[in-house]
Amino acid sequence: MTPSPAQCLAWALTGELLETAAGGPGSGVVARARALLAAHGWDQAAVREHAAARQAAEQPWPHPLPEGWVGPGGHAQLQAGLQQLLDELGARAVRPPGPSAPLSARDRQLIADRPPHW
Repeated sequence: MTPSPAQCLAWALTGELLETAAGGPGSGVVARARALLAAHGWDQAAVREHAAARQAAEQPWPHPLPEGWVGPGGHAQLQAGLQQLLDELGARAVRPPGPSAPLSARDRQLIADRPPHW
């Protein structure tokens, strides 16, 4: 199951897959994400507290999205929605969310051939 864009935004802020669908079909993705967060008790204070805890533990926040979660809107649309939510919260990202991918064989070969300091 691929989560909805609103669920992806909520995951990025909380690290939890919030199951309840919220917001009407006419609502924008950010509005649905806000409603989803509120329905599960993630108000502005809770999100900021979670972000501070992750940052204090030197963990990435917003949470990176698991691979394969980005739907038809793509990364750019999700990033724009996430930035809007971060602005509303007055929070700053430590690292932008996105799927983490292992190095390809070609990447490993390039690094072996020319180390990053080269």
